[in-house]
Amino acid sequence: LSTCASAQVAKKRLGLGGPEGGQRAFDVVVIDEAAQALEVACWVPALLGRKCILAGDHNQLSATVKSADATKEGLDRTLFARIIDTYGDLACSLLSIQYRMNEVIMGWSSESFYHSRLEAADEVSKRVLLDVLTDPSACGTDLSPVFGAPLLFVDTCGAEGYAEEGEGVTG
Repeated sequence: LSTCASAQVAKKRLGLGGPEGGQRAFDVVVIDEAAQALEVACWVPALLGRKCILAGDHNQLSATVKSADATKEGLDRTLFARIIDTYGDLACSLLSIQYRMNEVIMGWSSESFYHSRLEAADEVSKRVLLDVLTDPSACGTDLSPVFGAPLLFVDTCGAEGYAEEGEGVTG
């Protein structure tokens, strides 16, 4: 099933179960990015399998709900969050080795959200953009100060073309 919404269509086409459950079409159902999938969207696919695995990270992006009324009624809740709140570490496993970013960048999120339990894999722990550029000298400028650092902040305050607009923005 490609989405939680398509699970309802699959359930009808497979002629599965009534409201009490009935047959299960799959041994295992995996719902990826479950921390972003609303609880109400997860129940149909979850009930199509004998076992359900929720994959995701509740410390990253949450579910998007545009209706204030739905949020007020608790419909912004994810099944993933409910399970974490109810069972905590008993119901989840942290994938503590990450393979995406330099350890300097990863360090902030590890400390802020994961109680310093994340580790950068050896193959990425020291990687910087300069390491993956095919020809860093192609532009005729030494790029190492910029692309050789794992993290770089650029102050655009007052720079033309970078003005912020909107409510609450000053300056």
